[in-house]
Amino acid sequence: MHVVNFQPERGDQGSGTFIRNSAVAGWFEKTISDYLDQLLVGESLDAPWSQSSMQVDFFRDFTVGQALKFEVSVSDVAQTAFSVGCRIYQNGELCSVGSCVLVQRDPESRCNLPLQESVARRLESEVLSFHRMGQIAAN
Repeated sequence: MHVVNFQPERGDQGSGTFIRNSAVAGWFEKTISDYLDQLLVGESLDAPWSQSSMQVDFFRDFTVGQALKFEVSVSDVAQTAFSVGCRIYQNGELCSVGSCVLVQRDPESRCNLPLQESVARRLESEVLSFHRMGQIAAN
């Protein structure tokens, strides 16, 4: 699991004292990118990662002036894609969850490539810790 804190600034502010949801989604994307760079260091990838879907659900508004904590980890691995899950907290409260599906596409055919075996193993090693953490949080 990868944990990152973001401190919102005035430019992230929407109406009133709330942070724009689009700013939070952008931080989610950046966190995923940084996480994968760290997780897959040393891997020679066949193609760059491409987002095939992203969803962020908001339970409450985020306020300016208080840090956001992002927890991300691989949540599922398939033959040609994998998912990254995210929990976003502010003041110790879960405020948002997100998920993103990533693939590698062949530049010529634009078809999804199968995950390389070594990459799939690294990704799969992250899944268990993310799900266990969810079980601990539920108790």
